[in-house]
Amino acid sequence: MQQKVVVIAGASRGIGRALALKLAAQGAKLALSARTYVELAALADEVKALGGQAIAVSADMTAQNDVANLIGETQATYGRIDAVYYGAGVGALSGALELREADLDRMWETNFKGLFYITRAAIPHMLNNGGGHFVVPVGILGRHVMRNSGGYSASKFAAVAWIKALGEEFNKRGIRFSLLYLGGVNTSFWDTIEMRVDRTKMLSAEAAADVVLYALNAPSPAVINEIVMQPESHQFI
Repeated sequence: MQQKVVVIAGASRGIGRALALKLAAQGAKLALSARTYVELAALADEVKALGGQAIAVSADMTAQNDVANLIGETQATYGRIDAVYYGAGVGALSGALELREADLDRMWETNFKGLFYITRAAIPHMLNNGGGHFVVPVGILGRHVMRNSGGYSASKFAAVAWIKALGEEFNKRGIRFSLLYLGGVNTSFWDTIEMRVDRTKMLSAEAAADVVLYALNAPSPAVINEIVMQPESHQFI
């Protein structure tokens, strides 16, 4: 990843934050994005302390203008975009009759439409630069549903369909797509989930970030299309 330009959406916490520090150690140039600028700026300082390069761009992935600005600032700063990691996501787990329309809208806007916006904004730049790579951690609930995951899984299944359709459209034009079906990862995502879970048995953000790096480091023209990684207590689920 030496000198590669990587956009990280959802960089301030969890997998995105761990990934940023790992990429900085490998010499990547980073565009860090999240809604909270204070956390982004602190992370950018950490990256620079490691000898890396980073810009912090506050953006709400549900706002098309914010996403366009993120991609535009990245291109203007570095002159190219080599990869995008779309780690922005929200969730609500509840029964079909209890799921609130506001929660469904929030998941749809962030989990699917934000991905829609960023792929459409970044792909033209990637095509002009000769190619690129999108890595999208849709989670295991983007592959299998469970009780109370209907609304959340629907937004993630839509993301999977979109990425696979883009793969069919751009697979001969130098753009690669990787979907990561990660089991429970111990991040702040679970802070607002009203469901009893044992977070001590989940994957760590650092382990998940290593999987992202593995996908990003696949030598061209190879592409890792899909990876499933679960905690040992949930193998083959």
